[in-house]
Amino acid sequence: MRFMVQMIVLLTFFVIQSAFAQVKSELALGSVMPMADVKLQSVSGDEISLSDVKLENGTLVVFSCNTCPYVKAWESRYLKVAELAKEQSIGMIALNPNEAMRSDKESLDEMKKIAMTMKYTFAYAVDKNHLLADEFGA
Repeated sequence: MRFMVQMIVLLTFFVIQSAFAQVKSELALGSVMPMADVKLQSVSGDEISLSDVKLENGTLVVFSCNTCPYVKAWESRYLKVAELAKEQSIGMIALNPNEAMRSDKESLDEMKKIAMTMKYTFAYAVDKNHLLADEFGA
């Protein structure tokens, strides 16, 4: 019995290690922007890339969504952050990687409503299949 418990604990450790081994580390400030030319569907109706919004001093990428309580708590600050970024010649884009409710509250139509209601002055785009979020380690 003791051997079985030890084996289960050991197997659990390896399963957890395998799961964490696949997670990318967080992208460091100043890193080369991954997937910079991948086109993303924007609330404006255009397809844009991170390169398209980049300004002289870089790009601020914000991972956002429509339903997260943390986003809702910070969302009102986005406009000020965008203004400060622009003053420093830094482009800004918000990406929605949340696939959980894409056909409902995380849909492009809902994203458009939020961008209009909040008067976003920056791009808000769909990170389909959370590819960029994964590359950024978000």
